[in-house]
Amino acid sequence: MNIEGSVRTTGFFVLGTLAMCLGPAARSAAQNKAAAPSSPQKLQLEPCRLSGWNEDVRCGSHTVFEDRQAKAGRRITLKVVVLPALSGKPAPDPVFYFSGGPGGSAVDTVTRAGKAYLAGLRRDHDLIFVDQRGTGGSNPLPCNLYGDRNDIVNFVGELFSLEKLRACRAELEKSADLKLYSTPAAMEDLDEVRAALGYDRINLYGGSYGSTAAMVYLRQFPQRVRTATLLGVVAPEQSLPLPFAKGVQNALDRLFEDCAADDKCRTAFPDLKSDLKAALKLLDKEPASVDAFNPFTRRPQHVTLTRAAFVEFVRTLLYTPDASRWLPLTTHQAAEGEFGLFVTLGFQVFRSIDDQIARGMHFSVVCAEDIQFVTDEDSKRETAGSFYGEGRLKAYRQACEIWPRATVPASFRNPVKSDAPVLLISGDADPVAPPWLAEAATRPLANGRHVVVPHTGHSFSYPCVEALVVAFVAKGSARELDTSCLSQVRRPPFVTEEMLTAIARSQLTGDSPPAGTEQEVWRGVLEIGQAKLRLVLRLSRGADGALTGKVDSPDQNASGLPIRSITLTERSLRFEMDVIGAVYEGKVTGDGSVITGQWQQGGNSWPLDLKRAAK
Repeated sequence: MNIEGSVRTTGFFVLGTLAMCLGPAARSAAQNKAAAPSSPQKLQLEPCRLSGWNEDVRCGSHTVFEDRQAKAGRRITLKVVVLPALSGKPAPDPVFYFSGGPGGSAVDTVTRAGKAYLAGLRRDHDLIFVDQRGTGGSNPLPCNLYGDRNDIVNFVGELFSLEKLRACRAELEKSADLKLYSTPAAMEDLDEVRAALGYDRINLYGGSYGSTAAMVYLRQFPQRVRTATLLGVVAPEQSLPLPFAKGVQNALDRLFEDCAADDKCRTAFPDLKSDLKAALKLLDKEPASVDAFNPFTRRPQHVTLTRAAFVEFVRTLLYTPDASRWLPLTTHQAAEGEFGLFVTLGFQVFRSIDDQIARGMHFSVVCAEDIQFVTDEDSKRETAGSFYGEGRLKAYRQACEIWPRATVPASFRNPVKSDAPVLLISGDADPVAPPWLAEAATRPLANGRHVVVPHTGHSFSYPCVEALVVAFVAKGSARELDTSCLSQVRRPPFVTEEMLTAIARSQLTGDSPPAGTEQEVWRGVLEIGQAKLRLVLRLSRGADGALTGKVDSPDQNASGLPIRSITLTERSLRFEMDVIGAVYEGKVTGDGSVITGQWQQGGNSWPLDLKRAAK
């Protein structure tokens, strides 16, 4: 297969996978050693405009002591963004967003979350985004552990460089005490922000590590929590990355089962378990020599792929259905010694996720709150018999011998108990926060409810899930939520050689419609965070009235992507694109010049307006 040609047709797959992976914030060195005021601060908000957001929001900052116990010494500034509720009579309780990682920026998610999975909540609630200490615009602690981040070679060997980690520690310690960036300290920061903004009780919303942080806040400040929504749940007592081995195995098993239940996938890849064993056998013998296409430099590159890198790329590709739909094809190719497309896609996802994590803060949290509690017996028990193994766990234990460690109270490892309404949501094929973690975390929650989304991974945002969350927060109870819509969730179509061949054939036909057809051209811009991607929709109606279509994405050098099914009426448009797992639904304006709708892909949804181009 032509790797470059294949990747040029897969650019869209990144959108769903990287919805949480856009634009890391620049490091801020602004610090103040002056004494803090003795009375509570009033947080002043000013109108501001964020990149990728077409309306003014409110921005501010709040200063805290880095050493909260000493209440002296270095002070750090926390970045705060508020999206005011759209209702004329908003509810008094806002929604506070907790970012993942650990190490992700909450503020960097504003443009995506505010337009997509938190949009429904914003109707009646202010949305509050606070960059946790050590992330985003709050004295971030970044580490580049891979050197040139556009070079695939740096990502297909060891998990990360301990030498680079030591150098990063030395650099960060010039402006931060790395032992003071724990979750309990950060939650005290957050409650100060709550008070400074004048809110009494709040709703919590957190995914991945954000669920951990939200549970810590719930424990430390129970009287301030009205509801908590937790997705991709990891409770404080569940040490990461300990569950990864069983989680990855479960996610891959679910994927293979879904492929076997799909006629086209089953026909193309009849024995994926054997394919995986064959690929691993090749890598156990020796690292693979691979010619891959680099999606960032847009050039071919020769690399050597290790088994460790292979299993890490599998893990990250399992995060979303949008990315995992490629795994049957790439696993089958890998079994035959062809790792090129797998490396291209795996590198693209792995690097783009890592770009968003402040690794200094990440290790300050993980080493203090997770790794120090993992024993050799834990490691052997949880990784035994898995193909994923204990490589990441060993690497983290080595890293934590280097990294300064916060002192957390013994009670930190106790299960979180609460009477507050808590909705816990898991993907049934989550590779890093498998559903049994949330099930265990639900037991001590008197008013907790756990729901599982089928056919999905760690990162997701389905309309059904969004509606459930809005209903939960409105009612203040999860007991009577109607979750029947979850049964309608499906994986996007799996990618096959047949599908890629169809794309190549479609691209060869060029832009001109066949003779005797009428063509309509619609143009729009898809905004995902700070990314703006031009899209061109070409619809052709043949002499027999049949409607066909293609989509171009000039900014991704992708053209002629085929549309499988189209329904166009005077008032609406709907089309599906199997190759990228996308669906568009929109309403046509009265004069027929604009279609206002939503682009759905990989369990995420973004606004997209299409304007009819002049003939």
